[in-house]
Amino acid sequence: MPDTRWPAPVGFDIETTGIGPDDIVTVACVWSPGRQAACFYGEDFTPVLDMLDQAPLIHTYNGVEFDLPRLAKHCGREMGPWLLKTVDPLHLMKQSMGFGACRKLNDVLLSNGFEPKSGSGLQAIEQWKNRELDALKNYCMDDARLTYSLCEMDQIRWGQQWVLRMRDARVLSFVE
Repeated sequence: MPDTRWPAPVGFDIETTGIGPDDIVTVACVWSPGRQAACFYGEDFTPVLDMLDQAPLIHTYNGVEFDLPRLAKHCGREMGPWLLKTVDPLHLMKQSMGFGACRKLNDVLLSNGFEPKSGSGLQAIEQWKNRELDALKNYCMDDARLTYSLCEMDQIRWGQQWVLRMRDARVLSFVE
């Protein structure tokens, strides 16, 4: 049964033309049970921004260091309000165990009993180049959906022995 609460937590993902500072956001997707938004480069990103602004929590994977800064730059926005409500397992892994403990989203999904990702970032770049926009949107939205589901868990297993207890560190905050 879909979650009809709104505003509700959302899963968020973007795809880009690469990882360099001048690469563009090709598509941004936000997913929540019963609601979603996707926008391509050159379109008005307001539907995506509205969902991020209204959501009480933003579930993302590598969003703190990559997705949110890229989208904020692309749209001329400050990302601080989004960071305050972001749940990012990869960021939490880096903060608790260092970069060497980090895993790809697909590996974390599989070790927690989820289906694998439907593609890769390299495939997304090719889809953009080939103008396969439906496939690109579906891939990005699928990552947003899987990330949402992963972050809604009480704990996430990664590696052989590590458990990230999601309810102990749900929201980033800043010291004033």
